[in-house]
Amino acid sequence: MSTALHRLAKLAIADPEVMVALREHPALPTLMGAVREMLQHAGTGGAPPQCQALSNIAWSLATIQTADQPALARIAELASAHLNDFKPFELSSLLWGFAKLVELQPCMHG
Repeated sequence: MSTALHRLAKLAIADPEVMVALREHPALPTLMGAVREMLQHAGTGGAPPQCQALSNIAWSLATIQTADQPALARIAELASAHLNDFKPFELSSLLWGFAKLVELQPCMHG
C-alpha cells in the first residue's frame, strides 16, 4: 500500500493537473482505507513497523497535500515508539512530510 501511494505521489509531483486528478480520484479513499488498515496492524506482531513504509506514506501524503488524520496519527505513534529503527533518510522524509503538512494545514499541530 505504501509503495502504491508513493508511486502515485511521484507521478503527480511534476504536474499540477495530475495532482488534482489524483486527489479527486475515487480510488484514493479506497487506497487510504487500505493504508489505515495496514497501519493499524503494523507493529502488533512484536516486530517493529517498516520504517520506510511509514516515511513513504508521510512523504506521499504531504506531496499530494492530503492530510489523512487517522493515518498520520498512527504513523506518529509508531514512529515515536521506534525512532531508533529509522535510517537517516527515512527519518528525514518522515519529518519533512509532517512539517510540510503542518505548513499546508496549520491546524494539524494543535
